[in-house]
Amino acid sequence: MNEIKDQEGPGLGQVGACAQNNGVAENRHILFERKLSIPEAAKVMGIGTTSLRRIIADGRLPVLRVLKKILILEADVEAFLQESRVVVKHAQSKSHRLPPLPSAVANSQHLGVVA
Repeated sequence: MNEIKDQEGPGLGQVGACAQNNGVAENRHILFERKLSIPEAAKVMGIGTTSLRRIIADGRLPVLRVLKKILILEADVEAFLQESRVVVKHAQSKSHRLPPLPSAVANSQHLGVVA
């Protein structure tokens, strides 16, 4: 009987060899983490459920599948949002103004001048 007990897997809340992600064991206790449904996660992320399902289908956000229910760990949502942060710089060399009209067009009698 002791032989069987020694061969048992991890206990409740422990991570075993089957809970590996890309060959690296996760040191998180999934049982105790907050889990979100797709509508809840989408609301937290500020996107629609269709966009979230596309992100999941692309493999960019890991999920838990319990029977037919899909759950997302809150920590995974936070990590995804952190990885998605970018800094947008405005190009100062480009002007956002339109070029002037050619003189033939600007002096045209068909171009109505609004006062």
